[in-house]
Formats: sequence, structure tokens, C-alpha cells
Amino acid sequence: MATRATPELRDCDGEPVRFPTTADEWAQPKWLSYWCHADAPWLTPRLRKRIRDFTTVLGCRYPTVTDVRSSALGKSALRALSSWRYRYRRYDRPWELDLSKRFIRLWDPRASSL
Repeated sequence: MATRATPELRDCDGEPVRFPTTADEWAQPKWLSYWCHADAPWLTPRLRKRIRDFTTVLGCRYPTVTDVRSSALGKSALRALSSWRYRYRRYDRPWELDLSKRFIRLWDPRASSL
């Protein structure tokens, strides 16, 4: 008899979670909030800040290739500014990147998708 390597995922009521099987089902508000974690109550404010700082460094170091509106020079400048932070894993308080992003606007696919 084979055993399962991982337990079945259950919801708050102890019922098995049944994931959608079609794109239309995934587009329902219930599932959008689940996979986007827009209101993730388990995250502390400190962890939210760390995630925000990390995504700032990561987004500046590797700007999306689908961004055709931002200049190549601007993207290169952000890559150069963020390279040391990414290399040495110094993601906390990227003030210089936040300041630079005010002048060099990058397209954020998370904000304009869905």
C-alpha cells in the first residue's frame, strides 16, 4: 500500500481544498485573492516590509523585458544601482532605488495585468 508524501491541503473548516480547473474559475474573486495574497493576514508588517524591499531590489536588478516604455538607459542605471545589493543580499531599506524609481518609471506587470 502506497502512502502519500504530502498531506492533503485543507481549508479553515477542515475540508479538502478543490482548486479550479479552468481559467474562468481562477478569475473568480475568491481565487484571485487566494493566489495574489492581497490580504494575507498571516504576514506581519515587518515581513511585508522585507518582501517589499526585496521586490524593489529584484525588480530594479532584473527589470521586466516586456517594459518597452522605459528607456534602456534608465533600466541600465537601475540595474547598476541595485547590482551590489543583489550580489551581497542587502535588501533592507533600498532608499536609493526608491528615490531613483521616482525619476525612472518602470512598468509593473503586477499592477496592470488582471
